Amino acid sequence: MGLFSKTIKPVIRFAENLFNVPAVVLLYHRVDNLQTDLQQLAVSPKHFDEQIAFLRANYNLITIDEFYTKLHHKSPFDPDTIILTFDDGYADNYTQALPILEKHAAQALFYITTSKLNTKEILWWDALEYIFVDLPNLPDSLELSVNGREYTFDTKPLEKYKTYNKLHPLIKYTHFKERNRIMKGIYNWARIEMINTNKYRLLTHEELKVMAKSGSCVVGAHTLDHPVLSELSFDEQYLQILHSKKELENLTGKEIKHFSYPFGSKRDYNKDSIEACRRAGFEMVTSNFEWQVHSYTSKFEIPRYLVRDWNVEMFSKQMRNFFNH
Repeated sequence: MGLFSKTIKPVIRFAENLFNVPAVVLLYHRVDNLQTDLQQLAVSPKHFDEQIAFLRANYNLITIDEFYTKLHHKSPFDPDTIILTFDDGYADNYTQALPILEKHAAQALFYITTSKLNTKEILWWDALEYIFVDLPNLPDSLELSVNGREYTFDTKPLEKYKTYNKLHPLIKYTHFKERNRIMKGIYNWARIEMINTNKYRLLTHEELKVMAKSGSCVVGAHTLDHPVLSELSFDEQYLQILHSKKELENLTGKEIKHFSYPFGSKRDYNKDSIEACRRAGFEMVTSNFEWQVHSYTSKFEIPRYLVRDWNVEMFSKQMRNFFNH
């Protein structure tokens, strides 16, 4: 962490908060007990239950519509305002997260990647984790062509985690069609055709339809194929964004008003992404960089804080940090 992050950012946040009360948007991905979770995307059901109970007791946990109305009218937020969001559309959002949200009368906005819904296919980073963590007896090396450049990776048992950590960013920042080609090659190299496990399963259509009827769920879009949008042309971005919206509207019978940028750092989207979201008719769009939300925050670049598998004591400490208390 650089000097700016350690010293300057808290000072700026403190100064902003003196004049404009902040809100915080929390970002989750999964609620499940996972033995391996290299990206640290999962919060255990026990910890998630404790976290939501803690927020309900100590913070102003509001609905998505209440949050949007404040932001749309540039109205000041009430102190300690929180909303909850989930990215990607994992099946455990339905089986684990939703019942806990309903138990605490809490609501979350679930951003859904649509192309792999109702299939046995899984997201590429989960496939990468499965192959390099769960599969025994991999070949000793992997030769791979990425964007015309040749790579050789050591995949012997003591080196395969290092290879995973090299492959993840390399694959992430390729065009999604090139990414699909690369992953097909890795599947062939690992001598598998399909990964048949519930560990990484995404939602079925029926599960999503049930979720959409719950008062604890608002459905949002998250593209068709979860690409890095900044790697695509405007037309490609618009197709990814609009078509995911239309698919979700057809499935749920509801207007889809909200979107989140895949991956979501400031490197992962651009001005074309924002314009595509405007043209698609979204009201509110979230990113994935850490900052608070103020009444003047752009509705198309809402920052969020990522939640890890923290017990309630650590979660309490993190919440104080998020609000600069």
